[in-house]
Amino acid sequence: MIQKKTRALILAAGKGTRMRSQFDKVLHKILNKTIIEYVVESLEQEYIEKIGIVVSTHNLNQIRKVLKNRVDYIVQDPPLGTGHAVIESINWLNRFKGSLVVVVGDAPFINKNIISRLVERQQCTDGAVCFLTTITDNPPPWGRVVRDSSNNVIRIVEENDASDEEKEISEVNSGMYCFEKSCLLPHNYFEQFFRIRTDYLYLKKESWQHFSYQYESS
Repeated sequence: MIQKKTRALILAAGKGTRMRSQFDKVLHKILNKTIIEYVVESLEQEYIEKIGIVVSTHNLNQIRKVLKNRVDYIVQDPPLGTGHAVIESINWLNRFKGSLVVVVGDAPFINKNIISRLVERQQCTDGAVCFLTTITDNPPPWGRVVRDSSNNVIRIVEENDASDEEKEISEVNSGMYCFEKSCLLPHNYFEQFFRIRTDYLYLKKESWQHFSYQYESS
């Protein structure tokens, strides 16, 4: 059961240059609805009191035209990665106590049920962070979840940093997290790394509990 106050932060400041499109990545449409609208809909739940979206100067006006006042806007200028995006949200999170869901803005197949189960997992374990993983026979170029013999998460290794053996791991990190805000901010370790997956190791070093929620499609 979700009992703590919860906020959600969408990361959408990236330029999406690999798509080679005149439109921002999150504004492409699937079945006449933009990708970012699907993400926002998954977060529009009774227990989530506020939704913030991290944008950049290049896409703020475009995204605002679509989402209007459904979310709070946080400008990341210049975009320096996911960890830095969370730094830019410090003022928005000022005095907030509870759980913070962090999701990417280009994941149209995320849904309310997945978000709720991720938050429930983080809150019922009272962990510093819970992150969403999945297992696939043909892993996309995402971070591999490395576990020890007791099935505990040791680290997350990005595709470019992974060894040949690690690339064979079928469990991948989705880039979706639920943090206990008091364990996340204020700390300056994001300034050193700019990537949440690296900063996850900081939580481990500080002996804060951390968990994963493995999604299985039905």
